[in-house]
Amino acid sequence: MAAVHQKPLEIAIAVVFVLSICFYSSVSLVHEINKGSLKKFLQGKLFVLTFVDSPTCSRCRVLLPFYVQASQIFPHDPEIFFTRTHDKNLMMDWGVTELPALIYHRDGISNYEVMPVDITVDDIMDQIARVLQGNFAGLSRSYTVHLNDKNYDELIVTPKQNVLLLIYSKPKEEKEVIDTFEKVAYAFRKDDAILFATLDAKKYGLLRDQKFKTRETPAVIWMGQNEKSAPKRVSRGYILTKQDFSVYKARLLHVQSKTSPCTK
Repeated sequence: MAAVHQKPLEIAIAVVFVLSICFYSSVSLVHEINKGSLKKFLQGKLFVLTFVDSPTCSRCRVLLPFYVQASQIFPHDPEIFFTRTHDKNLMMDWGVTELPALIYHRDGISNYEVMPVDITVDDIMDQIARVLQGNFAGLSRSYTVHLNDKNYDELIVTPKQNVLLLIYSKPKEEKEVIDTFEKVAYAFRKDDAILFATLDAKKYGLLRDQKFKTRETPAVIWMGQNEKSAPKRVSRGYILTKQDFSVYKARLLHVQSKTSPCTK
């Protein structure tokens, strides 16, 4: 996935990992696997996709959120599973020499194949459909990653990329804003220099309170790739409209690599 409007990303020296069996977004589940757990995990599963990762891979940090976005399409699917591994033994077994990589297994057997696609929602979805000869046209694709207290640091703080975050608390009343934000995210779906994310403040109010000063929703927050500890609110407290997002989208399209497009 090519980054536009952005100079090559710097190598990250320190990387924070989630040390749990799996990490969640509000509607996704990515399982952590290793060589010891792989055989058992594959049993009885139609399709298992694995994001091959490493603590020293800065590019993995940037692309992982987009993998999580793809997993959000299948939150409770009984046949399609998303996993991640840092296991060097599995990498050797699979012949992985470049990270990140996507490996998939079918029908619960140990035979694997490389998924030769960019790590984007559309490419992953389209390739799964081809492999399974299925029609996923009825599934809704989301181009924002849904945040919570378990995945925030890994998906937002660690990656060296810009973030545009929508904080909301009333999904029904604020649906128009949420839908419009999703449309803006769609326009940038091939640009990994900027990540679009959403946070449900009603569910994760403590996280909102800890990370952001704003209490009013909906709110759009900008975090530059080197400014994660200093988030800036785009709007001035009014309810955002389609026109607001259209103007902001135009400003984003002209943003320079080290210039925040936020309202001063």
